[in-house]
Amino acid sequence: MNKALKLQFAIAMVGLLFVGCGSSEKKQEKKPATVSVVEIKQENVPFNIKYTGITEAYQFTQLRARVDGYLLGQEYKDGAVVKQGARLVQIDPAPYKVAVDNATAKLQSAQAAFLIAKQNFDRISPLYEKKAATKQDYDTAVATLDTSKAEVTAASANLEQARLNLSYCDITTPFDAVADKIYQYKGSYVSPSKDSLLTTVYQINPIRVNFEISEADYEAITTNAGSVNILGRPVKILFSTGKEYEKTGKIDFVSPAINEKTGTRTMRVVVENPNGKLTPGQYLGMIFTDINLNGVTLVPQESILQGEHGYMVYKVTSPTTAVQQQVTPSRWIGDRVIIKDGIKVGDKIVKSGIEKIGVDGKIVVAH
Repeated sequence: MNKALKLQFAIAMVGLLFVGCGSSEKKQEKKPATVSVVEIKQENVPFNIKYTGITEAYQFTQLRARVDGYLLGQEYKDGAVVKQGARLVQIDPAPYKVAVDNATAKLQSAQAAFLIAKQNFDRISPLYEKKAATKQDYDTAVATLDTSKAEVTAASANLEQARLNLSYCDITTPFDAVADKIYQYKGSYVSPSKDSLLTTVYQINPIRVNFEISEADYEAITTNAGSVNILGRPVKILFSTGKEYEKTGKIDFVSPAINEKTGTRTMRVVVENPNGKLTPGQYLGMIFTDINLNGVTLVPQESILQGEHGYMVYKVTSPTTAVQQQVTPSRWIGDRVIIKDGIKVGDKIVKSGIEKIGVDGKIVVAH
């Protein structure tokens, strides 16, 4: 776009040089350039800037072995959709079932010992109060009761740990997801300390899309949205082919900090993905759908020249004269440009025929 503007400027400059160069012959007076003119007005235009986003899973987790043992097998197909709680892999539970049985037996034994200790204490205590039992007998009964009570607590904890270890033999998914390939195969020996990663599961419905936005655009969006809180704002999503995705996303995160290296801040969109058309790592286009830029000054792109000292337009100062006016463009909106400085509402500028204007700026406005 800038190359086109530069070429247009160069053509205009060549025309000016031809006019400016004298000769020994009598100079012929150049005819005024026939141009079209447009009057500057403030307008409201959709904020239809397209940003490039990258998808990521709504959440994901690595499933790892939490106990030692041999894998009995894989219970899903690589890349399959799996439901929350589904078992994907199983570690041989046999030794852990034995451990549960042993812990259960020890707990029962401890409970029996506690019952005997309690009965002995209940018998000794009233005798001691009547001085029919010695202090040593009483102290022994109390100590035995406390010890047996602690052994019941320890045995209960051991049984709970044994049951936990047994439950860890079933590797299940914590949410509806798509499962990655398996990393350890049937018969492999796995351990929490080595070769523990078994697979990874990704929740992709809904799915998230991250994109970067300049501080100028962020200011424009929040100003015209009427609030700095733009969470929930709708965003249209486009595939790389330009085709629109059938679901509309919503802003669910705006970074509170600006990246000092890029001068941008991260925004994130969440969007439904029931059919899995969107996958993590995919590039998508993002366009805000309900935000307008209000009261902006727009000029046709063809009215702008780009030269060594920046951008300029030909401003009409009388029905027959136009002068160069430096301007500061903000952004391109289709075939028009938002101008920040240099012209104001009510000004008239040359729209077409710029390349014909001479150094004298003489024009004839076509009607």
